Amino acid sequence: MDINLKKPLPDNPRNVLRRAGYSEHTDPRSQKTSYAIRLGSGRYPRFHCYYKETDTNVSFSLHI
Repeated sequence: MDINLKKPLPDNPRNVLRRAGYSEHTDPRSQKTSYAIRLGSGRYPRFHCYYKETDTNVSFSLHI
């Protein structure tokens, strides 16, 4: 699911996600950085969020 927001945001996208409870996660294989929030005490299930910035928008892509 993609959520597109117009700039300016109250803070940079990384801090917005961290304030929402997401923690930074770097995939050891692809070296892509995402932000994850766990639904329990185990490693899975968890939600992942990636973001992409343009000059006017920020797009958040949510994955389960």
